[in-house]
Amino acid sequence: MIVAVVATIAHPTADACVEGFLDAWRGHADAEARIVRHDGKGDAASLRSAMADAQRAQPDLVLALGSAAIREACLQSHERPIVGAWCFDLAAACGDAPQQHLWGIETPPVTREQVALLASLEPRPARVGVVYAPAEAIAQRQVAAARAMFGAAGIELVEQTIVDISEVDAALDELARRGIDALWKLSDTTVARASKQLFARCSALRVPVVGDAESQVADGAVAVAFVDFRKAGERAAVLAHRALAAERGGKPERERLDAPIVRRNDARLRELALRLR
Repeated sequence: MIVAVVATIAHPTADACVEGFLDAWRGHADAEARIVRHDGKGDAASLRSAMADAQRAQPDLVLALGSAAIREACLQSHERPIVGAWCFDLAAACGDAPQQHLWGIETPPVTREQVALLASLEPRPARVGVVYAPAEAIAQRQVAAARAMFGAAGIELVEQTIVDISEVDAALDELARRGIDALWKLSDTTVARASKQLFARCSALRVPVVGDAESQVADGAVAVAFVDFRKAGERAAVLAHRALAAERGGKPERERLDAPIVRRNDARLRELALRLR
């Protein structure tokens, strides 16, 4: 059994999905899965090439991780079953691409939980910054929703847009110049590619960050809200088993994983409180 794993970008979230998938696969299928991983490197041309390489190996199943990878899988996979994960909305990710062979797990954004974490900081921030790439529909949707959430919390959202990761440091410098008290890290491909860079720059600027992945606690986030993507991978394995058993006549199934997890970095929070006292 060959499972081609194609991720929009190499990321700890993708790793967690694959780990969960492999653990659950052993409990739901007789055949051992041979995982062949392909990295889309966060840009359209590389992702298209990675998916083409995956298809040439004629896998039994494609596990597509990330919205862009899911869309590309739907465009290239034809009759081959696809299981998508690491995606807010499968239908929106696919757009006009064919979806008749797409099974998958939807994981909603954690924006509401991140806003609540930011509002709970002591002292309470008056201005929160965000860096995002407006070319990404996912980023646009999160920012549009966040504007209302921050407004309701009495916090001003200060936005700074970028085209690519080369602009991240300058964007953060500009937000610091505009007097932000903290940074909200949203979930999009461009910012994900620059995650380490973002945390390093914010540390230098002494700007606390609320992140969107468990691994970011080690990077210096004061708090994070995230989805258990290992569990998403486990559920993806269950759907993969069903997809392969159903063959061509089965109707694709989709699930939604609604269980955000919140973690606070107590050491960073104490440091922040002492600095701002």
